[in-house]
Amino acid sequence: MPLISININNKMMVLSILVSLIINCNGFFIYHTTPPRHVTVSVNMIDGVKEGVNEPGTSLKSPLTTSHDMYTEVQTDCIREVLCGTSDGITLIIPSVCVVNRLPPDKAREVFLRYGPDYDQQTIFKNGRSMISERCSDRSAENIYFKEFKNLDKWLTDDLTEFQNEKKTGIEIVRVRIDSKPYAKESDIVKNFQKRAEHVAETKTLIEAAKKIDQENQNALKTAEGVKLVEEKKNMARLERELQNKENDFKKQEIDLKMIKLKAESEANKLKIEGKAKSDIIILEAEANKKLLTPEYLQREQYKSMLGNSKMIIGNHIPKMMFLPGNIGTDAVEGKDYVKV
Repeated sequence: MPLISININNKMMVLSILVSLIINCNGFFIYHTTPPRHVTVSVNMIDGVKEGVNEPGTSLKSPLTTSHDMYTEVQTDCIREVLCGTSDGITLIIPSVCVVNRLPPDKAREVFLRYGPDYDQQTIFKNGRSMISERCSDRSAENIYFKEFKNLDKWLTDDLTEFQNEKKTGIEIVRVRIDSKPYAKESDIVKNFQKRAEHVAETKTLIEAAKKIDQENQNALKTAEGVKLVEEKKNMARLERELQNKENDFKKQEIDLKMIKLKAESEANKLKIEGKAKSDIIILEAEANKKLLTPEYLQREQYKSMLGNSKMIIGNHIPKMMFLPGNIGTDAVEGKDYVKV
């Protein structure tokens, strides 16, 4: 228990000392709170701009110090009523040019030293007006209004970025936005531009309509030609198939004729061979018979023939003819002679 009471007494003593110091120094120091997304650059009347910057939060400063809060997130600075003097002497007015930019925290003190707390007046607003005026000076009002207006934001983005890089400010130019077209005070030139633009638009619409109709006609013609081409291809394919079929039939007939011819030639050769063989046999037989036609063979064959043709003749009259030796005689058959031939 005594130890705990001692610790509590020590804490109360330290707290009372701090409170007394703050109360005693209140006449010599004041408080400054840096808002979120800002950094604070401090300027002392005696020492000048202090080194470094204060982050968001509360800090003490002397009465001789001035604090400047500088925004360090992406912000949009809009330049109002920007004059655009054209080459044909007409001054167009752009209602608003908005520049989206960002100051990095580590560049805040340097930018403050060179351009002050209102650094965007020099680096963005003044430069933006000057750069747009320079772009407009060598172009006609009609050109700016109709053709080049859409390029102004890109031109200004490039020009401002080039300036920041050249001066090494560190300011980031995110983009430039121009929302509305320019107008001309106490002049009907814009109305004339608009009328002319409407006429051009109508003419363009008519031309586009004519082109569309012409394109549709061409498409229809191409479709018809395509259908015709398809039909022609179908007919050609059919004719080719028929021709191929006829060629196949002709080739088949040709093959059949060749087969018939070969068969006929084979039969003829066969007959020729058979005929020749028979002829050769006949010739051989004739030659063999010729060799057999000897007197002895002829007499032998005569005998054989006569013996094979022997007849019995019965009657009173025997034909008188020349007989070869054989059995000739008479038998008493009813008192008649007979000859056995």
